[in-house]
Formats: sequence, C-alpha cells, structure tokens
Amino acid sequence: MVIEPYYESKIYIGSIKHGPSYKIINIIISADELWDVIGKEQEKYKMVIPLRVTETAFLSGLKYRENGFEIAAINYPRVTATIEEIDEFMLILGRRLLTDFFQHRVTIVNSKEIIMLTEEEDRYDDE
Repeated sequence: MVIEPYYESKIYIGSIKHGPSYKIINIIISADELWDVIGKEQEKYKMVIPLRVTETAFLSGLKYRENGFEIAAINYPRVTATIEEIDEFMLILGRRLLTDFFQHRVTIVNSKEIIMLTEEEDRYDDE
C-alpha cells in the first residue's frame, strides 16, 4: 500500500458569462464550453493535470443565488505532478477562465491560501 500526503486545489467560477464590456449578458456557461477551455489548457501545460468538475451553487441570503462550478485537482488519476506544478497549473487555468468567460472574479482555494483573481489585475491580455 502506498499512502501519499493529501493535497487538493479548487477553482470556483460562477456560471454567468459576461460580455467584453464586463456587463452581464445572461449567457450561462455550459459544462461543454467549460470542459473545452479546461481541456485546451491541460493540453498546453507540460503535463495533463487531471481535474474533477462539479456543478455547485453560490448562495448569499434569500436574494442571491448563482449556479457555478467547482474545478478540483486532487492528483488522481495519479500523475507525477508536484504540489507546485498543480498550483501553477491551477493559476494558469484560473486566469484563462477569468479571461475567456469575462468573469469579475475566479477563486482558487487550497490548503495554504485563497487566491482571488480579479478582472482588474489578472486577466490575460489575449482576450
């Protein structure tokens, strides 16, 4: 039996796609659209980091509810990625999701920190 230290990194993204002017245009991000963006980033990285994608909902009292996605890397199926490589990939992917879906914020959570990527500072220039 092999026991590895547990490590998980998660990206949280809402499902509302904004327009290039960053105004809500009420287009819902589909799972297929999300998977395509994720797959392209996985193929571009130096190795494929396996991910789990789960639909979720964000709630704030009775007046706010938004569907979205949790994208998690748990190093399974097993690859030889280090924690640093997983963190690097999740940051690259988070920035790509922020850019491609015109999000205001994408959040990355792991056991060390919470990183909030924001439209003002973290958007790729190639949008």
